[in-house]
Amino acid sequence: EFDLGSDYAAGDGTLIGNAGWGNNERQWYTPSQARTDGAGNLVLTAKKTVAGDNLSCYYGTCTWKSAKLVTLGKVGFKYGRLEIRAKVSGGRGQWPAIWMLGANQPSVGWPQCGEIDIAELKGDLPNTVWGTLHGPGYLNRGSTAEVPGGFTGYHIYRIDWVANRIVWYIDGVKYHEMRNTYIDGNEWVFNTEQYLNLNVAMGGNFVGNSISSSLTSTTMSIDYIHFSKINGVGTLIRH
Repeated sequence: EFDLGSDYAAGDGTLIGNAGWGNNERQWYTPSQARTDGAGNLVLTAKKTVAGDNLSCYYGTCTWKSAKLVTLGKVGFKYGRLEIRAKVSGGRGQWPAIWMLGANQPSVGWPQCGEIDIAELKGDLPNTVWGTLHGPGYLNRGSTAEVPGGFTGYHIYRIDWVANRIVWYIDGVKYHEMRNTYIDGNEWVFNTEQYLNLNVAMGGNFVGNSISSSLTSTTMSIDYIHFSKINGVGTLIRH
């Protein structure tokens, strides 16, 4: 159900006019960095590149390779509850993310398509999760919460999404809410289909454009992705 090889999932973003994925990130996404671990978990691994990789990024020879999985053109969601049970390994410069974009992104662009960040994590801040909304005229409308015991253990990152309202949870505890009345009269673009993204970025603006020199490999492990209706509301769209 995931796409790993299209221009929206592979490379450094250059082919969709978004070099560094718009955030000065350092990684090259390749399907080979996504694997199951034999215990039912999907593992995305970011690794420092070696000479034989021969990967060329927008800034020169790529220094990191990683994986990004997207459901664009395969599976979409409109409303409902999305829960992802995941853990990450950490390290300064790691930027794991579980997030969504409007299915109309290829035609209308960002931020008009809308972005729901279910969970973003900074590798050197293991006790904090960010939940954020981005739309036309209202970027970085987010909040943070404590990750109980730190993100190196499995936790459930969740949103409840209905018409004109999105609520964020960590391990079942609410910590952020956005409504169509909270965006200063701008257009609410979250009443249409969105697709899911899972990735481990390295470097980039969110983590201060800094990667620990001692870090050589870092991971995000996904135990499950669960979608359900909320009081009968929510649609899983298969393409």
